[in-house]
Amino acid sequence: MKLYHIFPDLMNLYGDYGNLVVLQKALADAGAEAKVVPVRPGETPDLSDADFLYMGPGTEPARNAALEHLRPWRDALAEAVLIRGVPTLFTGNSWTLLGRSITLADGSPLEGLGLFDYATVETRDRATGDAIALPAAQALPSAPAVGFLNRCDRVTGVETPLFTLEMSKGNDGASPAEGFVLGNFHATHLIGPLLVKNPHLLNHFVSLLGVEPRPVNEADHTALAYQVTLTALRQRPAGSR
Repeated sequence: MKLYHIFPDLMNLYGDYGNLVVLQKALADAGAEAKVVPVRPGETPDLSDADFLYMGPGTEPARNAALEHLRPWRDALAEAVLIRGVPTLFTGNSWTLLGRSITLADGSPLEGLGLFDYATVETRDRATGDAIALPAAQALPSAPAVGFLNRCDRVTGVETPLFTLEMSKGNDGASPAEGFVLGNFHATHLIGPLLVKNPHLLNHFVSLLGVEPRPVNEADHTALAYQVTLTALRQRPAGSR
């Protein structure tokens, strides 16, 4: 099975490549062999054999460069994501590339890839902080997710959010709706890495790949770390969230 990592060098903030590391390990633990296939700018990959697609966050200039490098294989992405329904995870600001447009902080417009109908406006204010995210998509596990947000944009036009935030601010900076989901495409600003911090979400993606995951062991260090984090965040005074 092939796990495609799109632009691992260009879009590489926060150690979010760890999402693929733990996914590959979880698949191996469940008896499935998986290979991470890096795709770099200038390459034209054949996504017809992709079993999973991943892109992580980057700086704003890196994100803008990634957008231009993605344009030549916009149709290949659309076929994989929208027609074949390849399980996909885009974290941080990477998913803004697939919307209608990105308006930079200086007002300059960038045309997005247009796979989805949301639009992004960059701001000069950066919002950072821990987050607790409740599942908004019915297919997600019922447990809350924990993560971290570091963003300077507002995303509007999302009709099917991935999460509802219990802590922190969502896509448009006002409502709790966060991320985006359509079919097997999952997008979120939550970093951490997400699948390292949330073993139940890791198992969700293992299942999407057609593999029966090992049950989450509540005594395992990853499950214990998740529970400690969730408990600590919920114990914070409301004003410090």
